[in-house]
Amino acid sequence: MIARHQTHDSQSSQLPRLATAILALLIERPSHAYDVWRRCEERFGSTLYASNSKVYRECRRLLVLGLIEEIEDDRADGRRQQRFPYRATAAGARLHRERIVGMLRNDPRTEALRERMLSVGPDDVRALRTVVDRLEEECLDAAAELAALSASAPLRDRLVAEHSRMLLTAQADFVKRARAILAEEATP
Repeated sequence: MIARHQTHDSQSSQLPRLATAILALLIERPSHAYDVWRRCEERFGSTLYASNSKVYRECRRLLVLGLIEEIEDDRADGRRQQRFPYRATAAGARLHRERIVGMLRNDPRTEALRERMLSVGPDDVRALRTVVDRLEEECLDAAAELAALSASAPLRDRLVAEHSRMLLTAQADFVKRARAILAEEATP
């Protein structure tokens, strides 16, 4: 390993989308920057513009931040490599996990539900029931969209859909529990 990086700091939590994607790819498998660029193209296509030079630049940024490191690789012919493959550091993997958890925690549907709950009176059973009913309708609509996903869809899309299904299941459980609580409160 070549130690050329600084320690992880608060700036690293503000990584651009491309740097975040590169970090995820390097967590999956150590790679040279060219391979990372090729994998970006395959995985993200037109959803994330990644020229070869941008990938190299973001790899350098991640290296300086201490989120990735270069791996010295002995060549079979005994010559020294000029370019080294990169891999994620422990700090890089930790940051990536924190970002994923933050994305889940800040799911807009959860925020919208909180806002709706806070917009009604604290003990207004009727208004709270309306909020819960609306959440249930949204869950049913989203579930119908997910049901239309083909089994032959790309693996990535199927995994994203599975994640969405799990969130919808949790929201449906909440609707059921909220209805029970509201029924108890409505009963004198």
